Amino acid sequence: MRGTNAEDGGSTTRVDRSRQWIGASLSEVVTELRNRGVQDIFIACVDGLKGFPEAIEAVFPKTVVQLCIVHMVRHSLNYVSWKRRKEVAADLRRIYAAATLDEAELMLGEFEEKWDQEYLPIGQSWRRNWGRLTPFFDYPPDIRKVIYTTDEIDNLFGEVIFPTGAKGVAKTCFWVASWRRSACRLARRAALQRVRVHVFP
Repeated sequence: MRGTNAEDGGSTTRVDRSRQWIGASLSEVVTELRNRGVQDIFIACVDGLKGFPEAIEAVFPKTVVQLCIVHMVRHSLNYVSWKRRKEVAADLRRIYAAATLDEAELMLGEFEEKWDQEYLPIGQSWRRNWGRLTPFFDYPPDIRKVIYTTDEIDNLFGEVIFPTGAKGVAKTCFWVASWRRSACRLARRAALQRVRVHVFP
């Protein structure tokens, strides 16, 4: 279904408008962090929410943006049949568990050579996002997992918040408290519930 956007004189889909609202919300989230006193973010680990890395870099240009490896693996396995997921997941692990960036790139090449004929989109997706998937290789192996996955934040919230019996607590690190357009509220909330940011001093 298509509709006309009177403001720009063009024809846009509902999905297009939702993406515009979500993009505006992400910018609001990052701007709100700055307004609340955050001066810099060293590393931001985000999932595949489109536009969020750019929103972070626009406000905090020195931030290293790391795409969540766990989310990337889950996305990749969506292309794979249940019978082969374990094998494909093991080969993907060889990439992000590599000792160095050079070794990881070699493992990615071997993955593509083995699986491209059956699951071409996986290798293409990793190549396309390679620059944001690999910043964690700049850090010691002992802390890489903390950097490359948002699951550590989920676990922290599970241990600290949910045993207290608190209800209605969003599993997000940051939330925009006010909304100006009620029509955008649900789309924005759905987007922001997926935001996790690691902030280091």
